[in-house]
Amino acid sequence: MAFDQTWEQIFKSQSWGKYPSEDVVRFIASRSKSVPDCGKIRVLDVGCGGGAHTWFLAREGFDTFGIDGSESAIRQALALLDRDGLKANLTVGDFTQLDYPAEFFDVIIDSSAVQHNSFSNIRLIHQQIWNLLKPGGYFFGILINTQTSGWEDAEKLEENTYTNFKTGPIQKELLVHFFTESEVCEIMSGYEAFNLEKTTRTVSNGRDQYGHFVVNGRKPL
Repeated sequence: MAFDQTWEQIFKSQSWGKYPSEDVVRFIASRSKSVPDCGKIRVLDVGCGGGAHTWFLAREGFDTFGIDGSESAIRQALALLDRDGLKANLTVGDFTQLDYPAEFFDVIIDSSAVQHNSFSNIRLIHQQIWNLLKPGGYFFGILINTQTSGWEDAEKLEENTYTNFKTGPIQKELLVHFFTESEVCEIMSGYEAFNLEKTTRTVSNGRDQYGHFVVNGRKPL
C-alpha cells in the first residue's frame, strides 16, 4: 500500500482544495469543445481529494469517477456533489491499485496527487493509467518540480523525493517527489501530441514559490 495516511489526518481536520485548478478547467474546456454529449466521456480524477475537480467534471456532464486513499476526503467529495445534486462514482483506494477495467477511460487527470509517492510507485501508477486509457484517450497532469521552495533543506528519501520540510509552502510531514523534465518525458514517452508547459507562482507574500510542469498527451489509436 502506497497511500500516505498523513492525508487522512489532513482531511479529517480540514477541507482541502475546494476549487478546481485553472489548468484543469482550461484543459477540459479545450477537449470538450467538439464533444456533442459529455455524458459519453468517462473521466477519472486520480487523487480526487475533497472533490473540487470531480465536482467540476460532474457539473459539466461527464461520466465522472474519482479515487482517493482518504475516507474523509471521499466523504467531503460526496457532500460537495450532494449539495448541488451531482453524481460521480467515487472510490476509497490506493493509486498503485487502480481497480478499473482496461481501456475504460477517455480522460484521466492527476492534479498534483501522484507526486506524493516514490518514483518507483509513480512509474507503477503511470503504467496503470496507460492501461486504463482507451486508445485515443488523454492524460492530463500537474506535477510539482524543483522550482518549488523548501526541498533543499528537507529530508531526502531518494533522488528528488523528500519529506520533513523545514521551510517553504509544503506541509512539513508530506512526502513529495519533485519531477525533473527528463522524468516527465519518461512517463509521457508513449503518448502522442505530448504538450509540456511550466508554471511558477509565488506564495506567502512572495517569500516562497511553487513550480509545476503541466502536461497532457494522447494514447495512440
